Amino acid sequence: MTHAMNAHARDGTHNDANALYAVVASCLGVPRGRVTAETSLIEDLGLDSIDRLALAVDFEEKFDVVIPDVALCRIHTIGDAILYLARA
Repeated sequence: MTHAMNAHARDGTHNDANALYAVVASCLGVPRGRVTAETSLIEDLGLDSIDRLALAVDFEEKFDVVIPDVALCRIHTIGDAILYLARA
């Protein structure tokens, strides 16, 4: 388990991480097993800028948050997204 996942397990947001994994898998049409905290949005999943925006919209709708462009640019891995959503 990664540091990010350990932090979420302690904070009680482990279910949010699992929900985030499901959103990523569904939005991008990838198997859930390919989505982990270490998964890179660009290198592992091949996201381009439009895919990143679509994923951000799905996160915003599912988790009732707003992800500003500057924050979106800092999200490089699924773990980064988990940490961002935990702080939102």
